[in-house]
Amino acid sequence: MKITKIKSIVFSAMILLLCNSGSALATIITLNDIPLDFRSQVLPSYNEGGYNIAASCTNCSNVFSTVEANAGYGASTAAVGWGASGRFLETWNTSVVFRVTNIAGNLFHFKSFNMGWFDNDTNNANWYIRAFDSLGNLVANDSYIGRGEFNFNYLYVSSIELQNNGGFSSFDNLNVEVSEPSILAFMGLGIIGIAFTKRYKK
Repeated sequence: MKITKIKSIVFSAMILLLCNSGSALATIITLNDIPLDFRSQVLPSYNEGGYNIAASCTNCSNVFSTVEANAGYGASTAAVGWGASGRFLETWNTSVVFRVTNIAGNLFHFKSFNMGWFDNDTNNANWYIRAFDSLGNLVANDSYIGRGEFNFNYLYVSSIELQNNGGFSSFDNLNVEVSEPSILAFMGLGIIGIAFTKRYKK
């Protein structure tokens, strides 16, 4: 087999391996690790599944909330109409900015989330979503209005910001993914190289 043909095959295999070298690690941030009967004020921070959600604002009352009756709402059915899974995050303060980051510093994909009005499954919620790249540059600035699950495709972001645009807007179940390079890809390249080297010598 000619050396040029070997190079061509190895190069093609390299491209295929690198194109498939990432394995998506999907996480749903359910907010269910928030303590029972919990209401927090002033710059809360929350960790779950390798991600952090921090809030930055003035007078951010009721930023992290639960649906339990003893949490101060008087109803255990809060947000039941839009898919909250036990606990959720809400605020009526339009100055609060929730920032989602990967704790290990990895870039991630933001795929979907649920949103709605607290204790009201008929009114639409309204959230701004801003996405930032690895250099901290703003790459997306969108507004979502409605209730239920919203799907989108913010890829390879370093952080996501969510900001309420009025009312008792809530969100829950953030679907995020990290794409990590696979060591199998590099092992595969080595095996291919060895195999074709032996064949060429023969």
